Amino acid sequence: MQILTIEELSVKIHKAKASIYSDLIRNPSSLPPHFKLPKSRRILFRSADVDSWIESLIVKHAEPKKRGRPTKLAQIQNRAKSEAAQKAEASHV
Repeated sequence: MQILTIEELSVKIHKAKASIYSDLIRNPSSLPPHFKLPKSRRILFRSADVDSWIESLIVKHAEPKKRGRPTKLAQIQNRAKSEAAQKAEASHV
């Protein structure tokens, strides 16, 4: 089992040490699980926990975000398509 210090973690996840210390206090869920050895103040991380935490953050096969309201150009194109479809139906009937 490999153990990482905060300094090593900061290099691995490309995050400043100060940000990691801040997150430990303010938002501990934004970091991988950590522990302290008995009679020690040093915060440590298991390498396997860090790797699995990083894997959990990677979004796999994410669906594209649905856009909000259509753009003006898309609205005009949709209106033109619907009008053309209505004219085609009217001429067939």
